[in-house]
Amino acid sequence: MSLKETLFKSNKSKTFENEESLPSLPVPPLRSTLDTYLDSVRAISTDEEYDATEAIVRNFENGVGAQLQELLLKRAANHKNWVIINKLNL
Repeated sequence: MSLKETLFKSNKSKTFENEESLPSLPVPPLRSTLDTYLDSVRAISTDEEYDATEAIVRNFENGVGAQLQELLLKRAANHKNWVIINKLNL
């Protein structure tokens, strides 16, 4: 066996070998996700930009964001991995 084969060959577990035994990740609360986003925006925006972004985020939270969150929660209830969405199998 060459040095290259020795360096890059592993006898350890494969990357996804134990995936089925791992617990599912929870769907984070929408408010928490949006607050984290707003915290990151705060650091790079003016007060006016932040206020406009905050209004957009709150509008999203009470509109389409709530609908999307509900879909994610339903998906998480029926799929172990709710993060990866196959376009053909939502």
